[in-house]
Amino acid sequence: AYNLTSGHTRSCGCYKEEVTYSNKLKHGMTGTRIFNIWDSMIRRCENPSRESYKYYGGRGITVCEEWHDFENFYRWSTENGYEDYLTIERKNPDGNYCPENCRWASWEEQNVNKRNNKFLNIAGVKMTITQAARIYGISTKTLYQRLKKGYSIEKALGVKPWVPVTLDEIIGGAQ
Repeated sequence: AYNLTSGHTRSCGCYKEEVTYSNKLKHGMTGTRIFNIWDSMIRRCENPSRESYKYYGGRGITVCEEWHDFENFYRWSTENGYEDYLTIERKNPDGNYCPENCRWASWEEQNVNKRNNKFLNIAGVKMTITQAARIYGISTKTLYQRLKKGYSIEKALGVKPWVPVTLDEIIGGAQ
């Protein structure tokens, strides 16, 4: 009561409910997949109590001012290929969330852009361990463990160095 009468606080708490209700009416998208993606993006960059904050806001990654308004984010998303099965990806994993640094990508595409990926160079083509395992028909775990034990790439993949693999097979399978 003191905070309300002194002017320190302007609401008993019902104002937050009014704003939340008003926002739901504003765009009608609350609770949709795209709204949840937007909300999570904002929270992981701005809420230090979030588990994922240390990987985003804690590293200095921010959301551009324009995207603090859901309707702007929604407009950009629909104009740039948003589909319900895609996720938002930062092209530069150390960059901010903004139109210039983001795109919509499948989980598989996004997994290629992770900071902790290990890349192999096979026949001059850079690919992740997961991509190489899929192309050569072995499990990612098996390939990773073989490489960890010190196997050559060829031995880890189960191919002889002189057995050619066509570039088309590598490029076609890595997409």
